[in-house]
Amino acid sequence: MAYYTGVASTYADLLNALTSNCQSNGWTWADGILSKGALYVSAVEATATTGFLAGIRIQGGTGKSGSSLTGAAWIRPKMAAPYTAITVAWPVEYYLHIFTAPDEVYMIVKYNVDRYMWLSFGQSNVPGLTGTGLWTSAVSANRHASSSYGSGGVYFHNNHYSTQIGGASANNYITSAGFFMVGQHSPQQAITQALQQDSYSNTLHTGFDTVAGGWTYYPYWDYDTGFTDFGATAGQLATRSLSLWSQEATMIPFSVYENRGSSKVALVMQPKNSRFLNITNYEPGQIITLGADKWKVYPFAKKNASGMTSEGQYYAADSGRHGWAIRYDGP
Repeated sequence: MAYYTGVASTYADLLNALTSNCQSNGWTWADGILSKGALYVSAVEATATTGFLAGIRIQGGTGKSGSSLTGAAWIRPKMAAPYTAITVAWPVEYYLHIFTAPDEVYMIVKYNVDRYMWLSFGQSNVPGLTGTGLWTSAVSANRHASSSYGSGGVYFHNNHYSTQIGGASANNYITSAGFFMVGQHSPQQAITQALQQDSYSNTLHTGFDTVAGGWTYYPYWDYDTGFTDFGATAGQLATRSLSLWSQEATMIPFSVYENRGSSKVALVMQPKNSRFLNITNYEPGQIITLGADKWKVYPFAKKNASGMTSEGQYYAADSGRHGWAIRYDGP
């Protein structure tokens, strides 16, 4: 594994740090696409337009033809400020974790003193997948909160344990800020493929469902198949992860399941090098040592140890006490 940190003055600087360090760890960067083995990830600097904020957008594919992905994923996650009320103050600090066997990449960016944004991609090593196993995830969807949601923000949904960013457009779609924690939406409002591309922030190429080319997706018309979620299965574990006796928290593996129809699910991903963590009693950037392993703590968006604004209200300005720990190889 490898760990890098530095300062960036623009999204272009962040993109360069990501791609150059990935190349140092066996990835190829050509035509705007990172590739390694069966993994293909487009990474581009996205400019701000109506409904979309600037950031770094990633998109997975099963191959490439020139500068275009082949077998491209519908869903295109983006690392950016989570909603329009936040202006990123440059420069920013970045923390980049790159792993092999399996390949996993996590880029975390600290900005505006105590806020965080991130992107990640890698390969699932769960056996039985008929696809490449490539997954992509980021703090935000490509589309951002619109004026109909006020300032937007992060919301903790108690029902299925999601840390969520405010509405993605003028209808009721909510994108998750947490790693493979699916957002929610109003099924009364139709969703097009184009809107779906821009309204969700996690996807995985399992190869199981042909409707989206083997990529997992979140269709409003079919809750039975095709979408993946960590939050729905982790709620009871997560709520009990903070010990009332020691005040320490248990690191919970991101066990991601895909709905397979007929009320059945299949384990399709469990990253080796990241864990869900209740960060109530941990500081962002803190190093936790467990035996021979070290883990670095990050909030999903911004820590609020009380959790009050994210566990009872929509569109608060933080991700409460919910974050993650990533295996660490630094000093």
